[in-house]
Amino acid sequence: MKRPSSASRRQPRRGPKVKRTPKSIIQETLVQLDQLAAPSAKAQGAISFFKKWLRDESGYDEQAWPKLKKALDRERTRVKARTLFDG
Repeated sequence: MKRPSSASRRQPRRGPKVKRTPKSIIQETLVQLDQLAAPSAKAQGAISFFKKWLRDESGYDEQAWPKLKKALDRERTRVKARTLFDG
């Protein structure tokens, strides 16, 4: 049986690649969250939480995340489990 050519297996081109900045990704995500229809009050609460978190510009998450990663990996090493993060 003949294999398809490599050209037929390639992904179609999607046009020029647009550079996405973190701010544009956040804006796109907020638009998508606004379009969601929450099936329950609990889901609506989660959506509201994520929207608030995405709009937060205090810098707390950038400051706290490296410390949290280090603590999680340190604890997993202590119990002889594989680490969650590279580096």
